[in-house]
Amino acid sequence: MEIGRLIVEWIIQNRGTGYTQRIILTPSQDKAIYKGNVTKTIATLMGDVTIQRAYYSKINEKGGYVPLDRSLSIPKENCSYAVQEAMSLFAIEDSFAESAKKLSKLFPVKVSESTIRRIVQKYGKDITQTETDEVDGVFSHKQPVPQPDIKSVTGDQ
Repeated sequence: MEIGRLIVEWIIQNRGTGYTQRIILTPSQDKAIYKGNVTKTIATLMGDVTIQRAYYSKINEKGGYVPLDRSLSIPKENCSYAVQEAMSLFAIEDSFAESAKKLSKLFPVKVSESTIRRIVQKYGKDITQTETDEVDGVFSHKQPVPQPDIKSVTGDQ
């Protein structure tokens, strides 16, 4: 696991910090000025990975922008998407506390039951909203009714 963690960290570090120039345009077309590098530690299934990221502060708007987060699909939470998926899978079968115990026994990941609860509830809400939108789209005739993926079977049995 440690070798895998070091490889992931090395790959990310070789991508650089995301710095391109002093003033940039964000994807929402806001001007932002470089303020320095910030560190982020992300829990992965192989252990914690720490990376340096260029931070830009928006000039005419509140907030900031970290280009590397977008290019590497780094989640806002401090857990990789694979860790978040594992949390969700464990939480289907057990309590949040038991899920945290299982996660730490199988992987070098230490998270609290409240972190698991927050992430599982967040994604549960997103999934529910997506499904609701799809159903609404079908019944409002904005989307075609989904067809099952049926493959024909030949007589080679």
